[in-house]
Amino acid sequence: MSKWDSLKASSDRFFMEVQRIHAHKRIMLRVVNPDYFEQFIKFVMGSRIELKYKLIICLELSSGSRVSEILGLRKKDLIFKDDKIALDIVVKKKRRGEGRELHRFGSVHPLVVKELRKFVFSLGDEDKLFTIHRSRVWEMYGKLFGIGTHSLRHSFVIWCYEKQGMTIEEIVNKMLFSSNVMAQRYYNTRVDKGVWDMFG
Repeated sequence: MSKWDSLKASSDRFFMEVQRIHAHKRIMLRVVNPDYFEQFIKFVMGSRIELKYKLIICLELSSGSRVSEILGLRKKDLIFKDDKIALDIVVKKKRRGEGRELHRFGSVHPLVVKELRKFVFSLGDEDKLFTIHRSRVWEMYGKLFGIGTHSLRHSFVIWCYEKQGMTIEEIVNKMLFSSNVMAQRYYNTRVDKGVWDMFG
């Protein structure tokens, strides 16, 4: 068994499959089970995965960001407060032909903060945190966990709704979704059930 197969086998217990509405069709999507959200982050940070990939995975999952947004982060986009770090993510929106920039703030899980501080210590404010092409990240996600790059964003929304008690409206505002319908696409299969305080 290769190291990739071994890691994937070890991580399977953290995932579940849900249905997602896409182009009016229901498709199966592999996401992190909200019951094992923090355990999965601990598993990733303690694994043999290369540090930059550990950070990308955990930053995406703990902030609900897109992979492209994580890869676009510069050191100046990190907000340091005591023993916590937040991400200032610029989201470009177009409406009626006009472009605008909005800011979405994401949390960094406490298990990730120490390693992230060391990782960016020698970087300049304008330096990118990661110099990796998105296709490489997509390949790694597939090998490691059998997921696509958007699965962790879905996982975050499900976790917010089920474990953080956030309302649809709060999720829409946090994620900068265009409507409630967009939020429902992220968690609609499990509806049966401030940045510094996200992880206590």
